[in-house]
Amino acid sequence: MTPRGSGAPDVEPFHCRVISRCFALSFFLALTAFPCTVPAQLAAQIPDSAADSLSRRFYYHRPDVQFGSASLQGPLGIAANRGMSVIVFNHVERDLGTIPWGKGWQAVTDAIGHPLAAIERYGGWNTFLRKELLPDKGRVWRWAWAPNYGGHIVAGGITYRYLTEWFEDNGVPMPRASAALFSMSVMVMNEVLESPNGPPGNSGTVADLLFFDPMGILVFSFDGPARFFSEKLQAADWSPQASITFPDGLIMNHGQLMSYKIPLPKLDDVRLILLIGQGAGTGLQFDVKDDYRLAVVGGFEATSRTIDPLTGTESVTAEYGGGLFLDRDNSLLMSVALSKRDYARYLINIYPGILPGPLNPVGVWGTRSQQGEWSVGLSLRHTGGLGTGWGFR
Repeated sequence: MTPRGSGAPDVEPFHCRVISRCFALSFFLALTAFPCTVPAQLAAQIPDSAADSLSRRFYYHRPDVQFGSASLQGPLGIAANRGMSVIVFNHVERDLGTIPWGKGWQAVTDAIGHPLAAIERYGGWNTFLRKELLPDKGRVWRWAWAPNYGGHIVAGGITYRYLTEWFEDNGVPMPRASAALFSMSVMVMNEVLESPNGPPGNSGTVADLLFFDPMGILVFSFDGPARFFSEKLQAADWSPQASITFPDGLIMNHGQLMSYKIPLPKLDDVRLILLIGQGAGTGLQFDVKDDYRLAVVGGFEATSRTIDPLTGTESVTAEYGGGLFLDRDNSLLMSVALSKRDYARYLINIYPGILPGPLNPVGVWGTRSQQGEWSVGLSLRHTGGLGTGWGFR
């Protein structure tokens, strides 16, 4: 089973551990309780002509696709893959019941409640602008601006637009406002998980929650950017099948992964592909048959992350990684990846629509750690994007 981050001995009574894990899980599920429990009858009241009009405005939500990653996406999966993407690193706690939520929440509220003090505390406006908005010369692994633009504005904006379409399709009242609220709630959780080991009032939290995340929502509220990334770059969320694994309640096989495809001159059957998440990879995508495409990707991924306790500067350690990705009509069917992360050196995801017969709506996944320990799991189509699994010691 996956090591427990700090490796500290477990001294809590069993009933306390159960209560704390139930509380953490309840907090996690509360983020999606509202949109996932709205009666489907609300959507059924929309006339057929209006429903057809709505479907034509969808750029990222694909309700008619019954296979691959597109059939699996939902608010629960987004909360796990995006909201918990910072706990994919080595030696980071992934047990939902023992994560220091309170300490992280204190750091986040301090930053949001006193943003000017947080900025001055870690170098002032000049340092803040240089770190968060522009490249920090000579320190590539400390570039905060790259994930700020690519992860918060673009990926965050696409996620917001997808949620808007999902909420609209499922009859959630005020879908744009609901999607904005949900997106920001997910990113608050992301910052809470990112902050426990860092200093209070980190200026990076100020940049993310008060500028870049709202900017992503604003930009992708307009059809122009949404259409450009959807149609010109064929952007799609190819995140793995995030799952809560037992018996220890760990979040596994998670982390948001966005794919972008760029046509190549005079090569109709080949295109450049970019995969961006907690790292970045590039490669070539080839047409195989009909709507099937195979991509060969290599690049790097962040395996560990540190925060300077004095300056609040974030830095990562990167290692090589890569894999094979088979999709159909831009919906990921299967991926096989090699990683340098201790708890998942080898990863395989088989999405719904591949297995035969009654297993067709089921997706399966498996990971093997550096110590040779396996975790396996499954997910179901149209259940919000969150699966379950089991870890074998």
